[in-house]
Amino acid sequence: MFCRNCGEKINANALFCPKCGTKQIDNAITSSANNNENDISPKEEKTGAGKFTKVAQKFCFWATIAGIIGVVLFLGIVLIGLISYGRVYLFDGYDFTKVLATISIVLMIIGLLGFIVRCILNFIFKIGVFPATQAKRVLHIILAIACLGCSIWGFADSKNNSNNESSYSSTGGYSSTGGYSSTVDESIGLSLKVTKIETSGNYTYVYCSIKNVSSLYGNATMYRYVKVKAVFKDKYGTTVDTDWTYAVDSTWLNSGETKTFYYMVRNTSVKSATLSIIN
Repeated sequence: MFCRNCGEKINANALFCPKCGTKQIDNAITSSANNNENDISPKEEKTGAGKFTKVAQKFCFWATIAGIIGVVLFLGIVLIGLISYGRVYLFDGYDFTKVLATISIVLMIIGLLGFIVRCILNFIFKIGVFPATQAKRVLHIILAIACLGCSIWGFADSKNNSNNESSYSSTGGYSSTGGYSSTVDESIGLSLKVTKIETSGNYTYVYCSIKNVSSLYGNATMYRYVKVKAVFKDKYGTTVDTDWTYAVDSTWLNSGETKTFYYMVRNTSVKSATLSIIN
């Protein structure tokens, strides 16, 4: 232990400091406090090591708080999705879920970093920033595992959602080449294609095209007032909405001509669409 007056290192049972002669009246209390993770001797406090230890302790403390908030926020988003929709919507849900998921992942990474710093300082540099009790150590380990697991989950969902947004097909599948497949009703010679799917705010815009290819089947025909039904699905293949529109209105669509049209769906989980002509 150290003298409470001059900071000289003395025997733990000494009643007086051999250097300055100050009586160590709180010997037992001071000795016990020195074993606490948050206690720094007066002599160490004046050194750079003491200041570094204090900064490390504060960082680890606030990193732990950040990790707890991040895990609670992330699991809250998951539970709300399961209760409300029966699915987990993180980065493929509404804009606010994407923002909250991103914030929670950042907080969990900070929490995980704090745990790593605790381990390095405690086990390598022997600086007491790790919890003194076994129960607290177990809780910190559980928190670190939760931060790591949920962060990986979040990153995987974000990457999967990014891949899904890169390409869609009109048959409800995904194209690894980034192209879009089309469907052709050979009986009437009309080709349908999903060209792009974009999300803006609380809406998803599904852009499509229809082409008159009737001449390829030996029966060149002009068409107008063509109704096209769309079945919208999420990334799991579950139907989330349906709609129809006039792909071709009163203006005739001649053989070889193409016309574009789109659907506006109030659902941001739409990832694919199946198109069909309504007779």
